[in-house]
Amino acid sequence: MKIENLQDRFKIIEDILVYRGRKPRNALEAWEITFAKWEILELESLKGNLINDGKYLTCGLCQMFTACDTCPIATAGFEGCVGTPYYKYTTAIRTQNVEKAAICAHGESMFLKAIYQNSIEDTESKPDDDWAFRTCDICGLAFTEDEWDIRYTDDDMNFHKDCCPECQEGK
Repeated sequence: MKIENLQDRFKIIEDILVYRGRKPRNALEAWEITFAKWEILELESLKGNLINDGKYLTCGLCQMFTACDTCPIATAGFEGCVGTPYYKYTTAIRTQNVEKAAICAHGESMFLKAIYQNSIEDTESKPDDDWAFRTCDICGLAFTEDEWDIRYTDDDMNFHKDCCPECQEGK
């Protein structure tokens, strides 16, 4: 079930994203709110706007799973979202790097979609160390395993450095 006018429930007040909707009633709504949050942050970054993400107050998953260890992100091995592109996004905002913010917001969206996809495809088995996405250590951009395999060979970063403006700066 799609939440009607979901993006209208988010507002930007003094460069901070604010969620003005009700708390999610189920996990699907929590995912929808979370996806909408990162879509808005990516679009705003692409427009050149640096927006504070509003932390847990704007995250549908945080609203639904108030105990962090029960959140789908934590059960995938990222308790407190540590190790996700989220922290690279907050660093980009803190350092006023709008280009990196856009890349990291996109990376977080891809990361979340991979977690969601895995959670609905196979809820019986848990992945081991080889999760279904990888995050670039340089810029925070997340790729599915298939995308990673197309871009990299044996963790060789050369292709990504050639195609990613953020990573080209580090050459």
